[in-house]
Amino acid sequence: MSALDIIIACFCALIGFFIIFVSCGFFAYFVSLRRKGIAGKVINKKFQSELASYKIDYKWWETVPCENINFKIKNENISVTTIKNDSSKKVAILVHGYFGNFKDVSPWAKMFYEKGYNIVAPDLMSHGNSTGSKITMGFIEKNHLFQLILKSVDWFGKDCQIVLFGESMGGATVLMCSEQNLPKNVKCVVSDSAYSNAYKEMKHTISKRTFLPPFMFLPVANFFSIIFNKCNLKKASPIDSVKKASLPLLFIHGKSDKFVPSSMSVEMFEASNKKNCKLYLVENADHIKSYATNPYQYEKVVFSFVDNYVN
Repeated sequence: MSALDIIIACFCALIGFFIIFVSCGFFAYFVSLRRKGIAGKVINKKFQSELASYKIDYKWWETVPCENINFKIKNENISVTTIKNDSSKKVAILVHGYFGNFKDVSPWAKMFYEKGYNIVAPDLMSHGNSTGSKITMGFIEKNHLFQLILKSVDWFGKDCQIVLFGESMGGATVLMCSEQNLPKNVKCVVSDSAYSNAYKEMKHTISKRTFLPPFMFLPVANFFSIIFNKCNLKKASPIDSVKKASLPLLFIHGKSDKFVPSSMSVEMFEASNKKNCKLYLVENADHIKSYATNPYQYEKVVFSFVDNYVN
């Protein structure tokens, strides 16, 4: 084989590797960061089959006076389910997780409703009954949440008091929203099982749940996310928002969480101002199962925190 043949063979091999590299990255982007993504559907199917273990009851929504409201943000229609609680001025905005919908927050909605709160539960962009095709792990969703907060003030009055609550990706979303110039109506934030950074979380998921090395997928997947979703996953970073936030923050995480390591909530707590922030770690609790593991203690911790700021 001549030197030219070797050069051509090496060049073809490099081209082949590049094509595989880009294809793998595009595949990772498409299956995980698009509404029709296979990864999300697989995760959600498994989640749906185990609702009872999370103490999630979709039928609860049929027992309370729900109202559906739609509002437009740029090109998307966001679907929101609200429950009015007499003449109460207390409002809990509850944000679901990755590939979920508003019904997923039923345990926490019930918990707040029974404490006299009005409930606001959105379907995030590209989830449930809301429109959209892209998922940005809270990066764009946090801006939609900001608009929803303003809408909630209109709905419940200028003197309403708002608690932001989110689980998993919803937890990351409320934390990223916390650094914004929110109206004074927002009193505190509760995050359950949130990741500290979307890029790091995807790296963790790929390395732990597949046999494939993250370096083969993640940089290219992030490139496609930047191009098509207008979202750099490295900037979908709750931990950076926590450093800037002045609101009281409560971080909740199950110590046995295999999907989002509890160390991420520990890191965020350590990065917070700590003055008005709390950390609650639950033994033997998997991802978003802290409530299901010990509902009584969970409620006690949440309201001993929230009641300091909402009355």
